[in-house]
Amino acid sequence: MEMKKISKDEFAILLIRHSIGIVFLLFGIDKFLNPTYWSSYIPEFINNLNLFTNIAFIYTLGVLELILGLLLLIGLLTRIASIVVAIHLLFVITSIGYNDTAIRDFGLLLIAIAICLIKNHPYSLDSYIKSKRA
Repeated sequence: MEMKKISKDEFAILLIRHSIGIVFLLFGIDKFLNPTYWSSYIPEFINNLNLFTNIAFIYTLGVLELILGLLLLIGLLTRIASIVVAIHLLFVITSIGYNDTAIRDFGLLLIAIAICLIKNHPYSLDSYIKSKRA
């Protein structure tokens, strides 16, 4: 069996998808390790809804971020996951205002948008499933 050589373009796509996937996995894990720290970032309008305790809200975000990170790492539902990541980052950026964290998250937002715009994600479950249907 012959091994296919990965192109530079395929590697770049794989690298950005895995990079943001790892970042979101780490964000999700940290929500469980340091929920009190993250609860200070909850916007006032979320607190006013009284739907969750602060810690429950942080754990919910942690689960969401873990799922999104995993989906991006394995390349399953990649476009949907990247859209949800972009929306999540938009909420974060608008809720925390202009600061160094918002600038970082703006960069992540642009990466999420780029992932969404990519038609074919090499070395992903999406492409594997697509090839089996053909």
